[in-house]
Amino acid sequence: MTATRKPVLTDGTTSRRLCGWPNYFWKPGDTINIFIMNQQENLKFKGYIDQAIVQWSQCCYIFFEFVKKAKDSDIRIKFTTDPCGSITVIVLHEFGHALGFLHEHSSPACTIEWNKRAVRCMYHQHSKEDLEVNFFQRENPDITVCSDFDRNSIMIYNIPGTLLRNTAAIPEPTHLSHTDQKQARLIYPFPSDNPRGSPATVRRRRRSP
Repeated sequence: MTATRKPVLTDGTTSRRLCGWPNYFWKPGDTINIFIMNQQENLKFKGYIDQAIVQWSQCCYIFFEFVKKAKDSDIRIKFTTDPCGSITVIVLHEFGHALGFLHEHSSPACTIEWNKRAVRCMYHQHSKEDLEVNFFQRENPDITVCSDFDRNSIMIYNIPGTLLRNTAAIPEPTHLSHTDQKQARLIYPFPSDNPRGSPATVRRRRRSP
């Protein structure tokens, strides 16, 4: 899994875990305010958002709060159409980005050898530059931290075997992998007096007196 900040552990060392960019991380204990756009159309997806919050909150000391006004939000969620594939997986994946985690296939530790000709053939409508950025380019190891490549990470896509030279097809993930959970805890550790893996907390904005 890929993240973007070098987390400092209690012994003062820097963990080489996850892969991402430091400026995208929140502070442990922060509250992320969420606004659902086009609510009449998108409220039907709120249950999936709640499920994603539960899974991420079990391994990240982060709180999530739904707000009623876009101006009060940190992230805004909108489904332009009914998504293709598993909605649960899509929402989990996008929340991973909101927490600062990058695509696993862009990790400096990624071991994938792409069949570039097959990729360009399958995605012929895209430019070579777009394919380079979205498929082949790896993040700079000097500004990222990463675990070993995790083909089960929620941050990787379903990749057909025809696009890969050195490994079998990568199936769509269904949940946070063990590595996702373990390494997310290093980025967002729980306080020492709060047991890790505690139930998710979905905060609601307090009304002003």
